[in-house]
Amino acid sequence: METLLHTKLLLSAEVESLKSGSFDQTYVKKAEHIISGESYQLVQQFVDKFKGKISISGEISTSSVIAALNDFLNVEVFKMGQENEMLFLAIAFLQTFIQNNYTGPAARLEAISGLFGKTGIEIGAVNTALSRSLAIMGQPAYEFMDDPLYMVLSLLLLERITGQKSLFDVTPDQEVPLPIISAESTPGLLAVAYWWWARALLTQLSLIPEPSGFQASVASAIYQSADLAYAITKELPENIHEDFKRELYAMYYLENVKCSLAINTEHLCLPSLTRAKKITNFEFVMTGARATRTKYQQKAHAGLIILAKSFTFQNFALRTTSATPETFALESDLLLEKPHFESIADEPLDEQIYSKRQKVDLNEGYEEDKLLPLALRQENIPKLLLDLNPNDQPTLSDYDNIQLLLRLYTIKNTTPAKDPLVEEELTALLSRILYQNGEKNWSIFARSLWERSIIETTKAKTIERGLLQMQSLVEELDLKIKSKLVPSSNEINVASRLSYIHQLPFIPRWQLDATLAEKYMSLGILKSAVEIYERLGMACETALCYAAVGDEKKAEEILLQRINENDSDARAYSILGDIKQDPSLWEKSWEIGKYVNAKNSLAKYYFNPPPKSGVQPNYSATLKHLNDSLRQYPLSFETWYFYG
Repeated sequence: METLLHTKLLLSAEVESLKSGSFDQTYVKKAEHIISGESYQLVQQFVDKFKGKISISGEISTSSVIAALNDFLNVEVFKMGQENEMLFLAIAFLQTFIQNNYTGPAARLEAISGLFGKTGIEIGAVNTALSRSLAIMGQPAYEFMDDPLYMVLSLLLLERITGQKSLFDVTPDQEVPLPIISAESTPGLLAVAYWWWARALLTQLSLIPEPSGFQASVASAIYQSADLAYAITKELPENIHEDFKRELYAMYYLENVKCSLAINTEHLCLPSLTRAKKITNFEFVMTGARATRTKYQQKAHAGLIILAKSFTFQNFALRTTSATPETFALESDLLLEKPHFESIADEPLDEQIYSKRQKVDLNEGYEEDKLLPLALRQENIPKLLLDLNPNDQPTLSDYDNIQLLLRLYTIKNTTPAKDPLVEEELTALLSRILYQNGEKNWSIFARSLWERSIIETTKAKTIERGLLQMQSLVEELDLKIKSKLVPSSNEINVASRLSYIHQLPFIPRWQLDATLAEKYMSLGILKSAVEIYERLGMACETALCYAAVGDEKKAEEILLQRINENDSDARAYSILGDIKQDPSLWEKSWEIGKYVNAKNSLAKYYFNPPPKSGVQPNYSATLKHLNDSLRQYPLSFETWYFYG
């Protein structure tokens, strides 16, 4: 029954379903707290129980803090020997960390001062050491994250439960054995622990600017095969409905796609997306339709539309909410709020564009196993979708909305930026998610608004709404902003925000801010962009901002100051090398952190040296540096492409 309870927790099942089984009520209560968005309750209980129990001997450093935490866990927690208990604790720490840094509103518990409080330790130094312990291959994790202690404790617990070598103890020149999960021999509870470990590793990867390191390889290995889900389902009671198992497999494939997106292996996404679509019986197609887009338009013109309908998996009340993020009307004197479609598939698509873009056989008319299944003519539209009203389509299940979003991210990562046709496709996807009736999941709706705003800020007629929406979503998290430009409702459904966080690509709060800064920078609003970067403490991004507008001297000053403050920041050395085109700085970056982009920069430098350098092309050196880069991080598609 332990496996069943944890499977329900994996799926964020309805709380009522936990009460219907013969589960240990102590564990049911823990699961209820986590599913309801109250993981902090378990964290607070832990802090109260072990108040002042952690002590550090000697100087405070990354290694001494990790050693102190391991000693504490060995003495106080691992001695219990109950994997089930430890797994609940690891999940609670992870979910509370995510709530405080990704979804909001933050739960302020002061756990670090509680656990370390009686030892006379400087809490600020401990917090800094914990943040630095989450660095990966020379890339420091975001220094001003909230409560890194929760992330570290979750990882340490999950490493112990799964019996894997701790990645905190691994040096860049060592090899890490990858986990092997067997459908037949891996116990169900252990498979659940592996699943949560992969989620935690992807969370850690989202704390650094670029994916790299053993964390990416381990997460990829865990999600590599559906044996992960089978190892769990084989231990479920015989009377469990098949829909429950199908939901677990659907979630597995969605998270498999998320992992591929996180580690830049987007070319692996389509097979998993196709399987998820079949499991959920999701029907959708992209086709052409006549539509009016302006208030004074007399004749409808061709446009793209997504026709979609869900057939399985009803949305749970806990996952949806009426308190969705603030949305803003376009309020344009010219444009309609959304296109009004008059007919479906009567308008022939631009065959020249599509034959170039997707190499579609125009005689086939319908291709299903594509990122966007395409129907070129009305007779090619699946029968289940033909009768849909294009202006009032039915509400989709959350799983199907997520599938559309994951396809959107895959398209974005595999196509040229600012391509007009690609933007039309993305807009069609987002419109299908945003313009549907019924209550919505907060995270799915907020993410769709965010992606729409990214597109709208590239167009003159929608840029105002796009920027205002982005600012509102940044403030909506209610994490760090003290004064808000846009008033917000006090009604917050934490469970709705957390329920699908592990199926959607991670975007921490500071990345939202940084993206807003990028938009300001692209519009020439340099001062506002720099102010955001400086408020976030992102020295490297601030330097890149100045370098992009030609102020390389200022960029160098910022990077040198950053290196003076943290001489282990390999990324700062590498970016300084990029600006100065100085191979010694890239070598230094590689020396202190095995930062793979430093080797990539060295390879490009020797492949095509700057004219003023006086250096001749050296292809042997180029291959050597690329080889070093790939040995350290073999999942980089771009590096393999250059190597080839």
